[in-house]
Amino acid sequence: MAPVAPQPARHATASIEHTHKTRGTFFSGFGMTCGCLAAVGVATIGGCAAFVIFAGSAVNSTTKVMAEAAKEVEARRVSETELLAPHLVGVKVLSASLEPPGQYEYSNRILITIRNDNDHVIQTVDFIGVLQTPGRELPWAEGLIRYSIPGGLEPGESKELRLEPNIMSDFRSIEIPDDAVFSVDVVDVEWPSRNADLGLE
Repeated sequence: MAPVAPQPARHATASIEHTHKTRGTFFSGFGMTCGCLAAVGVATIGGCAAFVIFAGSAVNSTTKVMAEAAKEVEARRVSETELLAPHLVGVKVLSASLEPPGQYEYSNRILITIRNDNDHVIQTVDFIGVLQTPGRELPWAEGLIRYSIPGGLEPGESKELRLEPNIMSDFRSIEIPDDAVFSVDVVDVEWPSRNADLGLE
């Protein structure tokens, strides 16, 4: 019997070819994946850059708007202060004093006598009060004092205002030096037709 020639290992060849194809497919897919990721990365970076530019532009725009609004508010405040000045002068301070607590009292008292020389009733008056010893650089106490007048103060009328400083006021519990002088300046005044009279409506 003639010897049988050995058959080539087809399965081995097929396995090798399959391995080569698989590796080729893998590297091809890997390359495509890397390419896609790179494209996504570039797009993301580009998008971030565009967002940063947009955000910067928006911030600059907002800053300009806020600056313009602040200028407008300041201009209105200056204008209102100038228009209000004659009405402040129309409130005459006749006397002012800071008194220590009386019997059964727990805080100092502020006494201010004013006269209304304006041609309209006054509802509320704001003062800046200062307690200071002449010759000293700094005051012992200072602050805003606001008083709403029950029934208002008609033109030509005078009234003594008696106030108890609020709990946050420097005037409430300070010990009053014997040589200290208490003074007040009128800084604001309100009346029913204020906005119309000042042209602020």
